[in-house]
Amino acid sequence: MAHARHPTVRVRAVVIPHAARRSDPPPKANQSTQHMAAVTQEEADAYRILLESERRLKVEREFEALSDGWIDD
Repeated sequence: MAHARHPTVRVRAVVIPHAARRSDPPPKANQSTQHMAAVTQEEADAYRILLESERRLKVEREFEALSDGWIDD
């Protein structure tokens, strides 16, 4: 009966890898991670340039519409 009042709780142990502990410094970048960072930076730069181009095009179209009298503000 005591067993029913105080059931055994089984807990699965979680092992934290040595490299994931907070006190440890992050792993050093190897050639693969450096390459991925460079690719990611190139993609970010390309996306930023694309957004800037789209903004410029939108402004140019709005300016042309205003100068043609299509938009009355």
